[in-house]
Amino acid sequence: MRTNTPWRYWANLTRVTLVAVGLFATVSATAGSGSSPCSTIQGAEGDRYTKLVDLSSKQYKKEDYLGAIESILELKSICSEDPRLDFNLARAYQRAGNCNMARYWFEHLLANAGKFSKPFLGDLPKLAGEALVELSSTCSNSAMVAFYCADKGVTIDLKPSGDGETLHFHHPFEGRVEAGDYLMAAHKEGYQSSVSTVFVYAGESNFISVPELASAEQRGTLEVFCPAQVESVTLSRVASKDSMIMKCGEPIALDSGNWRVDFAVGDYPFVEEVTVEQNRSIELHLTEPAYPGRASDDEVWATAALVTGSTAFVSGVLLLVLAEQMEVEKLRPTSVTPAGEVLAYSSAVDERKLGLRLSGGLLGSLGLVGIVTGVVLMMGEDESEEAALGFAPLADEGALFMLRGTF
Repeated sequence: MRTNTPWRYWANLTRVTLVAVGLFATVSATAGSGSSPCSTIQGAEGDRYTKLVDLSSKQYKKEDYLGAIESILELKSICSEDPRLDFNLARAYQRAGNCNMARYWFEHLLANAGKFSKPFLGDLPKLAGEALVELSSTCSNSAMVAFYCADKGVTIDLKPSGDGETLHFHHPFEGRVEAGDYLMAAHKEGYQSSVSTVFVYAGESNFISVPELASAEQRGTLEVFCPAQVESVTLSRVASKDSMIMKCGEPIALDSGNWRVDFAVGDYPFVEEVTVEQNRSIELHLTEPAYPGRASDDEVWATAALVTGSTAFVSGVLLLVLAEQMEVEKLRPTSVTPAGEVLAYSSAVDERKLGLRLSGGLLGSLGLVGIVTGVVLMMGEDESEEAALGFAPLADEGALFMLRGTF
């Protein structure tokens, strides 16, 4: 038994040599073989096939598993009927740490094993079965998925809703991925990208239809700029249940029509509608929202300031009036010379009047300041309500300042 020696020997024609641990099956497409599924490859394609076989062998041996995967996929694009390619592809995915796709290709091999003779397959079905026992436990959340799109040459990106790397596929694609929620983006040169949210369920075959891509001139572009504490918004067509997650500050292409933008700040949801037009770019700026309760707090303070200020102002005026209404009492000397000459006279009323005037003036001034403060707060509240016209908050209270520009 040889260990860690993938594809060390190449047999003539269709002979399969297995290498333990590495366990790669040797493949040959030499013309004239009657038993090889790809024996009919001739000329330039045959030469290309042989070179790719050699390249994938070297890549696997150097532990360049991603390179080996690309080479084997290219081999399958020339001839996909050889089950040994399925086995090698599964092994490369397994070594690359992609247990989902490894599991898929081992299952694919076993599903088609009945089409080939036992001498041709050798121990491949047994080895694939043993590998699946291990992968079924390490990839217990694996789900079958297939993408269908009317457009050719489409590239599909799947970004998990939580942590995880974005997966990249070329259409058509069928395989396995982790079950969960994904943001799916379909791209093609000369066409507007399509973005949508998809749900992949474990234990089921998920068939996902990719919308037909529109020409770049038939769609519009939307870019949403959010408050600092908001990273993404939910985007959906008006009167439609389908929705997608859109990251703030990243433009996406959308079909023309009315779209709904939902987001939340804390526990408070907000919504805004925007119209997307063909071949137009729209920027939607969502600034700091007014949290529910903030407006009512301002109103309370404004009311308190007005009431307190008015009371103080009225009290000050009453003190001033009272001071002026005080009657003059009999004067009494307050300064007398040694010779008995009176230099100054005063009364108790003068002292009380002066005190009342000072108290009334001070209290009236403080009241006036309170009245002005209340008026300013009320005016600020009115301006906030006016600026929020056209915005429909989901909560009973709250508003959002919004600027919209079409370029």
